[in-house]
Amino acid sequence: MTRRFFLSRRGSFYLAGVGESGRPYIQHRGGPPGFLEILDDRPRLGFADVRGNRTRPRSNGRC
Repeated sequence: MTRRFFLSRRGSFYLAGVGESGRPYIQHRGGPPGFLEILDDRPRLGFADVRGNRTRPRSNGRC
């Protein structure tokens, strides 16, 4: 199974990064299968920002 094939069938994924404070920041992104795609060989990912994906995540500070 290729990476492109696998990713094209996902209904969700997690996007992670590090904020200015150095703390991790993780967001869940979801949509219908096919909303996530590999754009090129780098690889860069593209995805539709569907309703609900802009929900601000909450944390109780116990990361």
